[in-house]
Amino acid sequence: AILLCLLAKKLQPNIQVIVDLPFGNNIEHLFNAGVDEVICGEQFCSMLTASALINEGITSFYREILSTRYGNEFYNAKFSSGYWGMTFLHAMESIKEKRGAILLAIMRGSHIITNPHFLIIEKDDVGVVLSEGKIEEL
Repeated sequence: AILLCLLAKKLQPNIQVIVDLPFGNNIEHLFNAGVDEVICGEQFCSMLTASALINEGITSFYREILSTRYGNEFYNAKFSSGYWGMTFLHAMESIKEKRGAILLAIMRGSHIITNPHFLIIEKDDVGVVLSEGKIEEL
């Protein structure tokens, strides 16, 4: 996978490369080779199993929100200037009221901040929303 990534990036420097690994080894090497996203099935399965042990029936919820066949999906959406300087909670209420979507997290640079209490939205922040349809900008 690492060699294929290096080749792809050499031939097409702007290509988005996503690698699906069955196990979590070599993740760091893949990022060093220019991979944009790494999906590790083993880690997701372990997290789902642990969650199911603690929260009976939670796997039905995960199946619903991760399915592309029906229901809502996760989207990244840029914030319009009206949200800059607003608290996460205020933005979450506004987005639910105006768009029917649920604001779950903020992507700030390479950091993802889930369910922050007092975070203030900044110009380059990106919102992670759960919505019935794609939202480009909030």
